[in-house]
Amino acid sequence: MQSSTIKSPLKSSNANQEEIIYYIDTKLNQYLHVQENLLIKSEETGSDDSLIPLIIEFNSDVPGNMQTNLELKCLPDDVRIIPLEFKVSEGSFTDSNAAFLKFSTNVFDYIKQSIPIKNNSEMACNYRVEFKSIKGDKSVFKGISKFSIPPKDVYAYDLRFLPNAEETFECELKFQNVTEGTNIRYILTGIGEKAPALGEIKLETRVGQSTTHEIMIPNKSTKKICYYVYSNTNFIKGPDKIMVLPNRKESYVFEIVPTQRGDFKGAITFKPGEWPIKDIDSDGDEIYSADAKEDAQNFTLWYTFDIKILPPPHQALVELETNAQESATLCIPLSNPFDKKMEFRVIKNGPFLEGEENIEILPKQNYDYQLKFCPAQVGKFRGSLIFLNEETGEFWYDLKLIAIDPLPVAIEPVQAEVGRYTIINLSLKNPLNEKLNFRVLISNSHNFSLEKKHVDRLTVGPLETLDVNVVFTPSTVGIGEHFGLIQFFNEKIGNISYELRGIGLEPDTQDPVNITSEICSSEMVTINFRNSTDSAIYCDLVLVDEEGKLIKLNDDEHSPFNILLNKFENVHVSPRGILDIPIVFSPNELKCYNVYLIITARREGRMNWAEKNPNKNIEKLRWIYPVKAFSVINAFNKTSPFVVECKVRHRLEKTMEIVLANVTTYASGLDRGSLRLRSMTPKNNSSKTTSSFSLSDEHQIKSESTGSLVIVGDTNKLANEFVYQLHFSGNLDQCELAKNSIAIKLVRIERERENGLVNLIFHIVFCPSKSFIVDADLQVETAMGGMWRYPLKLVSLEPPPDDTIIIEGKRLNKESVVGFRLSSKIDKSLPFEAYFNSGGSEHVFSVTPEIGELLPEDEDGTLIKISFVPSTYGKIYQKELIISVFFYIFF
Repeated sequence: MQSSTIKSPLKSSNANQEEIIYYIDTKLNQYLHVQENLLIKSEETGSDDSLIPLIIEFNSDVPGNMQTNLELKCLPDDVRIIPLEFKVSEGSFTDSNAAFLKFSTNVFDYIKQSIPIKNNSEMACNYRVEFKSIKGDKSVFKGISKFSIPPKDVYAYDLRFLPNAEETFECELKFQNVTEGTNIRYILTGIGEKAPALGEIKLETRVGQSTTHEIMIPNKSTKKICYYVYSNTNFIKGPDKIMVLPNRKESYVFEIVPTQRGDFKGAITFKPGEWPIKDIDSDGDEIYSADAKEDAQNFTLWYTFDIKILPPPHQALVELETNAQESATLCIPLSNPFDKKMEFRVIKNGPFLEGEENIEILPKQNYDYQLKFCPAQVGKFRGSLIFLNEETGEFWYDLKLIAIDPLPVAIEPVQAEVGRYTIINLSLKNPLNEKLNFRVLISNSHNFSLEKKHVDRLTVGPLETLDVNVVFTPSTVGIGEHFGLIQFFNEKIGNISYELRGIGLEPDTQDPVNITSEICSSEMVTINFRNSTDSAIYCDLVLVDEEGKLIKLNDDEHSPFNILLNKFENVHVSPRGILDIPIVFSPNELKCYNVYLIITARREGRMNWAEKNPNKNIEKLRWIYPVKAFSVINAFNKTSPFVVECKVRHRLEKTMEIVLANVTTYASGLDRGSLRLRSMTPKNNSSKTTSSFSLSDEHQIKSESTGSLVIVGDTNKLANEFVYQLHFSGNLDQCELAKNSIAIKLVRIERERENGLVNLIFHIVFCPSKSFIVDADLQVETAMGGMWRYPLKLVSLEPPPDDTIIIEGKRLNKESVVGFRLSSKIDKSLPFEAYFNSGGSEHVFSVTPEIGELLPEDEDGTLIKISFVPSTYGKIYQKELIISVFFYIFF
């Protein structure tokens, strides 16, 4: 705000008026504020020196020079023009504005800032500096209190910030222009930060030893400071406080008394506090110093330390040795001589060590600590066993750990007949969390070998166990040399060994050999006789019937059997060789034959079969092979079997009638038998729909009562003179499906007295649950011998879809769900599996649950949910949902 004066008019034309009004106008209305008119009364114009005040107000935030004219008009012809010029200095601040400066530095470290002050006037200006505290101590901001600036010059004012505490300081800095009466204000904010460490202490000492160290503590303030000492470890011992005079340094000495080993890092901290010792005058009153009246300063001095503490001498060096995958135990006696309970933390350094981690010993008591060494691999290792107590410190034992190859595992002796073998099952365990390869070595490869031939290396996955089958083949009777060692070698695990022993037994009756041949035809079977010894043997071969009578070989007229060898006595078999014995069966009648091939063997030089057993002399061994031969009538050609066809989940019930051809008609080619399938007629003569599927119907099939027992021939033998069964061939899974889908039962036997033909009447129920095509043979045997075979083809056709489910997608990648219930058709739950067919590559459908059980109808069935998540707009997705139910058919 500035004032101006206007000299009053002299002798104007309006002199006779009592008052004169001047109207004021200007062009700087946005910066210049002046009254609209000026009123001058006649008494104010009495002399030529009369002055009339006019108030002009000017405000501008733009630096520079501004000029304008102030017009005063008094009608009709009095116009006065007063030129005005305003100068606005750059960087000037009024009392209502202030600049802000912010500082940040460590405690007792100063930071300097230069503030430029410009004098825009034509004369020198004197400035006075004033600091006013807003928050905290204003003395942390320092600078000169007076300075002068020449005309049109700039002065650099040096301001320093030296914090004395870890806190925030605020202060107002004012530059007063004494010459022009203007002010420049700054708001100063200073942050005192925690100072860096005064230094790092690096020491090395040992448990139980005392180490002294000295550090210097400074006081950069102008008053004495009492520092309180803190540390994050309990083994640094020293005074808990230290007094340091102003601008001085004092020595602080501390002692390191470690109780346990390790590398320790931390800090020793010094914080100002109140001096606890009070000064007392002669009257006993406390003397308060000026420093004591002030609050303790808020800052921290600190040193970092990195102390390496070596272990004390060990109590003893203990060596533990054991076999890999076994264990050795170390027992350490401990005692507590004190009157209070002692707790120890136990640290086990080293591989494969097991033991308690925390123990406590009661007062005046003893304690036996047990440490187990359970190596999983071979090698030499070092370790330690450390006992730690917060009060007494540490003591430890140095361990030397040795793991050698595992001990051989003795396997119970196994037995096998000479000429046969038995399997020994061994477990090969990998105790490590990595895949291991083992090399296999067998010391006696004549009698022991791996079941997998030509394999000398095995691989076992991490932490897995592999079953290894070893074959024992005896070469003599008794123990003999049937012993050996099998080793599985790995560099880390070592040798895992098993001691093998076997006992050879005299041969007993061998597994029966079956042979079938059509009448007036021939079939051959080969018996492989193995010489398991290391010496040659000589064999005699004979064929006997059930009564033990010899069967003449190469007798085409009387015997249906023949052995295709040049000779049957003293047949030479080389060491560990194989003798192939081909037996030919050529039946002429419908009959079942039971004969026995007897092989009598002698060792070369008539050596004893019971080696290393002087109390037992066995010159000969005999092997008996039962041979069961069937003469067969194949009723139909295999290439044109009888077809039984039904749709999935439908039920087919039929009566099958078989005519058994006799030998006479079969040999002459007049009749090969017949098979006829007709619909089943229920007993109540009511019609029955067989296409509908109902598992409950399977239990309605009952064998006929006494009417199903008929007389065959002139005897009173019952129907069980005939034995029948179905044999399936092809894919094993499909054969299992077919086996569980069909049931057959012989219900009647008839014989035509005129021609002697026998009719067998069977009841067949076929209820497939899945689609398949399987070949089968219905084999019929008689108690007197002989066999008829009737080829069948079981065909299960795919059913039509049960329903069409339409799901409308809500939006892309948004799941839509529909559900329906399915129930079991019987009074119990049935397992099922739900899945989609493999057609299509997009996986937009899912079904839950995928496996489960279908509940009966009285339990509301099972809820099946289908989820649909579309990925493309406007596209139609199609999938086939299959729910497969597992069930069996019983009579």
